[in-house]
Amino acid sequence: MLTIVDLMKENRMIEEKVKDILKKYRNLEQKKDWKNQKLLGNDLKFSARDLINVYVELEKEFDIHFKEKDIVAGKFDTFDDIIKLINKEIAYKTRGKEHA
Repeated sequence: MLTIVDLMKENRMIEEKVKDILKKYRNLEQKKDWKNQKLLGNDLKFSARDLINVYVELEKEFDIHFKEKDIVAGKFDTFDDIIKLINKEIAYKTRGKEHA
């Protein structure tokens, strides 16, 4: 069973991997409070193509599949949203293996 410390370490690892993938497309370090800004649009200036590439890379990196309803609901709009979504999908996947 994972401890709180293990979960915190895992979450930091997820954040670093997501950040590395996003940095392939934009220099985020120059932006203040970028983790809560919408990726698509005027703030961070990701294009739709960038987000599709990020989406595919994240699914491969974490061996997960994002649900269309989550994307449509705006849960893939910011860095923080993406982290929550990845954690949700990893937890779902883990629970599924435990019940198999």
